[in-house]
Amino acid sequence: MRAPALPTVLLVLALASPACAALRQQRVVLTRYTTLTVRIVPGLGTRFIFPFVLDHAGRHVPFTLDLTNPAAFAAHRDPGRNFFIVTARPGAARRRCFGNLYVTVAGYELSIELRTSVERAADYSDVIFELGPRARAGAIRRAVARRTRALQARYRRQVARLDREVAARTQARIGVLALDRPRRRRIEQEARSPLPDGGRVALYVRESLSFGPYTVFVFRLSNGSAARSLRVENAQLFEIDAGSGQAQPLPAARSLPRRIAPGGQGRGVLTVMRARLDARDRLRLEVLTDRANLEAQW
Repeated sequence: MRAPALPTVLLVLALASPACAALRQQRVVLTRYTTLTVRIVPGLGTRFIFPFVLDHAGRHVPFTLDLTNPAAFAAHRDPGRNFFIVTARPGAARRRCFGNLYVTVAGYELSIELRTSVERAADYSDVIFELGPRARAGAIRRAVARRTRALQARYRRQVARLDREVAARTQARIGVLALDRPRRRRIEQEARSPLPDGGRVALYVRESLSFGPYTVFVFRLSNGSAARSLRVENAQLFEIDAGSGQAQPLPAARSLPRRIAPGGQGRGVLTVMRARLDARDRLRLEVLTDRANLEAQW
């Protein structure tokens, strides 16, 4: 059998040589003070990769990098990245060189001993720094908090925008409704309740006003106490079915006095859609305060 040609033998040896070995990576868990030794092969270099962007220091000291032997080693970093690259200068290939690389980033202090080496097997293309379990959990919490704050800020901006739009539309609607005189319906109902200090609280419902599709019920509260104020907690309008006698709450917009001084009065307003009212049914207004509950029916 004829032997293979010489060029083929050389090609096979070249493919099997260590110089064509796969790139290697070294993983290092970051601690508050991290130390390691890295061998730099001239002409290759090592990339140091972090789990965060190096420019984002937050509340920590900004990123700093110091080389003790810049004649033998060089470091290169681009802003906005999470890595930097260390290489051996061309002259370092002719002799063994040493140096220290000191890095401060995101609260971590790194001391890295650099050594030149001509052995390809000693080279690591990447040194990948990783967070420990506690630091990783803290990073996740901070990321969630940042995302939450961003969403909250966006929500507040959207709510403010909607408030402005609603206010503008409401003002325009009020202007249209004001062109017509409201339809008035007299009610003339009142309710009273005694207070422990000898005074009494009174509820007066005088009339309703209809503006277009809206009906507004105006009521007045009187605090007969000479010593204590009255806190209004809620007010609800009910429709009482003429057939069954069952009371159903009506959806309403409310404007209530929060607190009524001793001997003072306060006015409240409930607004409902007029289409929801049935002329055959009776209505009941219930007002809840911190000292007495009152109701008027018509």
